[in-house]
Amino acid sequence: MARTKLYILRHGEAQMQAATDAARQLTNFGRRQARAQAACFKPELALVEQVYVSPFLRAQQTADELFAELSGATNACRHEAAWLTPDVAIEQVIRGLEPVIAGAPVLLVSHQPLVSQLISFLSDTPVWQVSMDTASLAYLEVSVLAKGLAELKSITPALVPR
Repeated sequence: MARTKLYILRHGEAQMQAATDAARQLTNFGRRQARAQAACFKPELALVEQVYVSPFLRAQQTADELFAELSGATNACRHEAAWLTPDVAIEQVIRGLEPVIAGAPVLLVSHQPLVSQLISFLSDTPVWQVSMDTASLAYLEVSVLAKGLAELKSITPALVPR
């Protein structure tokens, strides 16, 4: 059975306050974090065909920085996905992902606690062992979207020192 490369990126550092949680913007540091991950993983991310992004502003801005850094290196289609907001149920994410796990690499841009919970669910790694600080990038291989059937290959923390 074919295995799909699934990348999960947590948004970069965001403002602490805004009118709503969904309206929180990336800080300049958060923008640098997102670009650094894209630059480091350019060969891998250039192969991604579908990018699903939370509608929250900080995730959208993270995707903007990613696409700017990958400019010309990718033809990925970008989709806004309401099933990637911070507190959505894992079952909703699985339903959203089912149609796209078909062999081509996929990238999700989302939030805590969802990213850690999703990685834990798919890989059967205890959630407390899944460290996804801002701009962390996880890489999994999955053939079936079910509990414990993905292989967690790596988690790369943000590459821009504070």
